[in-house]
Amino acid sequence: GYLALGRHGIMVDEWVMMERPGRYRFTLAYEAARFLLQEQICPKGVRTPSDLLAWHQEMPDWVRESSKFEAYDFGGLVLVPPDHLQREFAKSKGKVDSAVGRSHWQLKSYLWLGIVDELSRTFDVSSAVIKKRVQKDRLLPPGVQV
Repeated sequence: GYLALGRHGIMVDEWVMMERPGRYRFTLAYEAARFLLQEQICPKGVRTPSDLLAWHQEMPDWVRESSKFEAYDFGGLVLVPPDHLQREFAKSKGKVDSAVGRSHWQLKSYLWLGIVDELSRTFDVSSAVIKKRVQKDRLLPPGVQV
């Protein structure tokens, strides 16, 4: 997906919209974030699509790239609200601890991958979104990698 030139809409492949609804939802959230971020940093004189294109091409690469990361984070926060994620994660943590106990980190990591998949279905997002969110929110026990 992408933000249409002139910022009058978000364009998403029809196949993604029809066949990958979780991806579609994330693309909309991501591109909405890009729109909001551009509103904050775009100079006031940029009005036309050609002005916008020129401004975007002159933008330093590090600004363009950091805005992509910010938009990704925003999309994850919109679709997976922190409080809801923490509640669902706490339920899952009890399941893993009771199944394995407090040791065997390698086995726990394997079980957590299953929990990540379960949470991705709960929130209807990719497992990559959940992985990033649980890492950023520091929800995983020490030593566990997903």
